[in-house]
Amino acid sequence: MFLYNAGILFGKKTWEMTEKEHMLLMRVNYFTPVEMIRQLDGHIEHVAVVASMAAIISGGIGVSTYTASKHAIFGYLSSLRQ
Repeated sequence: MFLYNAGILFGKKTWEMTEKEHMLLMRVNYFTPVEMIRQLDGHIEHVAVVASMAAIISGGIGVSTYTASKHAIFGYLSSLRQ
């Protein structure tokens, strides 16, 4: 079984984040689990669904890239389920 519940979030407004911070956030929250899943042979548990709603819950200030990364992994895993 694969359970990935890691993620990072910067305490800045999205437009204040550097390109390096955006890339690091996407690396940790999306690309790393995708690479780990590609090597997996078994069951996947996904716990990022609620986190992907963060922009709606908080009004979106400072969580746009975070929310995008969580939506990306949710979409990726949803497509694997098909």
